[in-house]
Amino acid sequence: MYFHDVDDLDILYARMEREDAPPGLTPRVLGMVAHRSRQRRLHGAIMFAIGLMAAALLSFVVGFNLSASGILDVVGLQLQNLDLLGAAPLDFALGVAESTPWVPAILAGGGAVLAARALPMLMAPVLRVGARGNGR
Repeated sequence: MYFHDVDDLDILYARMEREDAPPGLTPRVLGMVAHRSRQRRLHGAIMFAIGLMAAALLSFVVGFNLSASGILDVVGLQLQNLDLLGAAPLDFALGVAESTPWVPAILAGGGAVLAARALPMLMAPVLRVGARGNGR
């Protein structure tokens, strides 16, 4: 183990006695862990609901604005006749970029990211302190 004699820490560890946990510590710690698990799932559910509602509402706003500006008709025509897209791809991209409502689009993407970030919190197992005392 060592290339030399036993050091001072080995001597101290050999002289130590095992102490039991204070009474009531284990149930208190397991209760705190279970409470924290429930809180994490609740926060995840709230984040998921807010993110999903924001993404859905703002996606509707983006779609409505794109429809009102007529860019969806232009995109439909471009997809039907790809020769027009090949002749002036930069003009097409610039027209789409100018008519896209970027603030709601970015906020809708943020809502989708928030909902995706909340999924691991929702999928985390719920810890229940039962009669077995093992925290499962």
